[in-house]
Amino acid sequence: MQLFLVGVMGVVLGGAAAGAAVFALTRAYYRSRLGREAAFLRAGAHQLRAALNKVLGVTQTLALRAEALPEEQRGLVAGLSEAGGDLKAALLDVFDMVDLESGKFKIEPRVEFLPDTIRQVQQVHEKKAREKGLSLVIDVRPSATVWLVYDHARMRQCLSSLVRQCVSQTRQGEVRVTVALRDDPERRRSRRKLIDATVSDTSSGLDPAQAETYFSPERCWSNPHLMNAEGRALSLVLARKLAEAMGGGLKAASGPGGVVFRLSVAARLAKAQRLGEEGRPLSVFEQAATLVRDKTIMIVEDNEVNVKVLKAYLQRIQPKDVLVAYNGREALEQLKTAPCDLVLMDMQMPVMDGVTAARQIRRSGARWRNVPIIAVTAAAGEHERKAAKGAGVTSFLAKPVSPDQLYERIARTLSAR
Repeated sequence: MQLFLVGVMGVVLGGAAAGAAVFALTRAYYRSRLGREAAFLRAGAHQLRAALNKVLGVTQTLALRAEALPEEQRGLVAGLSEAGGDLKAALLDVFDMVDLESGKFKIEPRVEFLPDTIRQVQQVHEKKAREKGLSLVIDVRPSATVWLVYDHARMRQCLSSLVRQCVSQTRQGEVRVTVALRDDPERRRSRRKLIDATVSDTSSGLDPAQAETYFSPERCWSNPHLMNAEGRALSLVLARKLAEAMGGGLKAASGPGGVVFRLSVAARLAKAQRLGEEGRPLSVFEQAATLVRDKTIMIVEDNEVNVKVLKAYLQRIQPKDVLVAYNGREALEQLKTAPCDLVLMDMQMPVMDGVTAARQIRRSGARWRNVPIIAVTAAAGEHERKAAKGAGVTSFLAKPVSPDQLYERIARTLSAR
């Protein structure tokens, strides 16, 4: 019960402040078109990420334990999680738009089983669709049941924005997602392919003249399908820019039953990866749990709330042991007597920051000098990333962090060794 009240207060207090900040940032984006205020948006990102990480971390930790709560409180926890997720997505949309239009955005392709990406999108939206009495139909064609090299996180982000919009604007019937793979017509002899994803609904359709309003910051407010509380206009503008950055594109049209979005993303064929006992790809949770079974993980973080959240996330994948240090100096001292197999390190801490600690670990000459270090930080700008990489940080994870994001990064980092 105490944890429940902490979660409610955290979202109410932190969420209100963060929500006001998101509104101000969005308004600043449209007014300035990323002129002088772009620097302000990036400068404020660290504080907003840090606050949101604590709010969402407590909420997600609470959600993991929701089964022990009365039914009414479980419903409130679910509502908090959904609202927190919407707030996080809206805020990150603004940051992504800033990075894209200022040339600081990077696509990060890696090997992924395409149906897994589609399944993750389905899991996010099927509850909302069911609550509205809609069918969410997923049709992954045989050609798309393959391992590919592509930015699965950005692909998932684009597809999720389209499904969210279709669920939002459809009153009855279905939302259908069809995914196929075809040769890139410009590179038929190479391993390059194009992922074709079509998202259609049974809404009232769309005037062909309004199709482009889905992707125009200046004209989106004239689209009747965007004038509701559930859709997010900026996410669709961003989805097109992301698709283009990934070598594809995004269009909207009025189909026979409603609105049709057509998304394409470039990818390359990859070698098949390890499968589970049932012949299916291992989930990121299963991969992480398998890899940490005999591993000791050290959390280096000065904020007690963040420590508790990370420990709760790690308990689910059951590493051999979890150590905690509250600054870089403590981490160095602990490593001398209790070496570990993986370090999750904040970058901005008192006494000794993460960059300094990582640099000293790499230069120590000790047997633990090559321990993998994942930076888990709200300081997620290009300058901070370069500084962390220069200090020897293995991988980078920007706050706010969800359990699946943490498991994916742990699995990716440990499997590369």
